[in-house]
Amino acid sequence: FLIEGYKTLKKNYLDNEQKLAKLFTDEEIESIKNIYVFPNIEFRLTKLIIGKEKDLTWNRKLNFHVLLSNLIDPEYIESDFISQLRFDYTGNIGTDHEKRSLTKTNLIDLGNKLIQEHTPFQGQSPLYVGMVNASVDEGKIAEILAQHSKFKDQYLLGLPSDEDLSLINWNSQSHNIRKNLIKQSQFIFSANPKTIKFHLGTDDKEVFKKEFGQVRACLWGSDAHNTNDLFEPADHRYTWIKADLTFEGLKQVIYDPESR
Repeated sequence: FLIEGYKTLKKNYLDNEQKLAKLFTDEEIESIKNIYVFPNIEFRLTKLIIGKEKDLTWNRKLNFHVLLSNLIDPEYIESDFISQLRFDYTGNIGTDHEKRSLTKTNLIDLGNKLIQEHTPFQGQSPLYVGMVNASVDEGKIAEILAQHSKFKDQYLLGLPSDEDLSLINWNSQSHNIRKNLIKQSQFIFSANPKTIKFHLGTDDKEVFKKEFGQVRACLWGSDAHNTNDLFEPADHRYTWIKADLTFEGLKQVIYDPESR
């Protein structure tokens, strides 16, 4: 939900020549400047999907990613995008939910409230509890980005997919939810070979386009949760993109996913 890490990296290191000079050699600094760094914000959505595995039926919330150009000031991302989103803070009998702006302070408030109400949350970070439980509407994400000129052509929407989408049951209750989220997305986060073929419409491209709007690229990264996994995707499933090292270059995968 937040860009705390990106802000720290950009302000304290990438844009701080003196700090870089203290930490790295001239050769290392040159290499660092050839690495393209941009914010990737992961949102938990209000949407639930239903899945079935063997005899087990499960529900889970979907996540949605927004990748933004590094040319946008982080302060604008926070003030004109993230904090403009709202999440349900608490329910009230017979009326609509109380909603709060998506800020770090409000997420901590939510976490503290839930920790007081629900014993199993005790001992956990209020920010963590708040972020795990907050959720936003993907329609509002797209709406806010589209209405501000400073974000025009400077963002990409991505939908993660842990499943093999070629095998899931498209006749379930979640059919239209899944389909509309895919249609709204400009790329898919997945390293599953069958999912990659599915989104390129390998079996029948025209039939796929009729149902899902367009073919899409699948992108993947290390998704590292510890330093040992940095730059090492599971099963060595690296993503290589043929493009200039810019946000515009990255966007080319939307227009030409097969050759890029």
